[in-house]
Amino acid sequence: MDSLSKAPRYREVRRQIIDSLARGQWKPGDTLPTERELADRFGVAISTIRAGLAELTTTGVLVRRQGKGTFVAHHNTGPQQFRYSNVYTDDGTKLSTIRVVRSMERVRADAVTAARLKLHTGNARHVYRVEATLQSADGKAIAAMELATLANLAPGRLLAGIGHGVQEWMEQMGARTSSPLTTLEEVITVVRRLLHGDTVTFEGREVSMRDVALDAPPSEVPPLLAGVRGPKSLALAGRVADGVVLAEGAGPTYCLLYTSPSPRD
Repeated sequence: MDSLSKAPRYREVRRQIIDSLARGQWKPGDTLPTERELADRFGVAISTIRAGLAELTTTGVLVRRQGKGTFVAHHNTGPQQFRYSNVYTDDGTKLSTIRVVRSMERVRADAVTAARLKLHTGNARHVYRVEATLQSADGKAIAAMELATLANLAPGRLLAGIGHGVQEWMEQMGARTSSPLTTLEEVITVVRRLLHGDTVTFEGREVSMRDVALDAPPSEVPPLLAGVRGPKSLALAGRVADGVVLAEGAGPTYCLLYTSPSPRD
């Protein structure tokens, strides 16, 4: 058990079990070790193990079967796709959304990320980086709902990045746009308004919506960063975004080339 942790021990047990699941040590359907084995592993009392397992069972991460043990739950994501949707039209109809997870990896937080997320300096400071696309049922990307949920779960700890997307993937989903620059500008514009609690009617070249609002906008609106590179995209980010997330290959020379004022400016 991490002696530096300030959390109650059963919550630390819960966290370490979740970390083990994320690393793939136990997969859906696998049987967890016995309570005694877990207690020895984490160096805590069996009652502490039971408390941690109880929370994970309540939230559906684990399943406890009398006389058989504790198992990693199977999840059918289909019926859960819209469970936490909080985007509504003007007549109160909830918009159905589909989340397409592109990647998830556990990485060590750099100094900037650790400071932004207020991570304890004594911890290993690992974070999970998830790349996903959230789409409404009519094919338009609606990121505001998921960003609002994350912002409400962790106020002040979210940095929201929106980019052009990988165009090949966008085409596979039927969402490829004829003008990535226009689409990005319109998406950032409407997402910002939705996060601020506005009821949005918008008719753009690539994005359109009528009387759409978030049911639970965040109390603290996260900064919207543009994940872009290239002179036109960076200029757009300067107009509509709160900052830039630079892609791979954007080293110091690249930054100086595209961020230094030109003689015409």
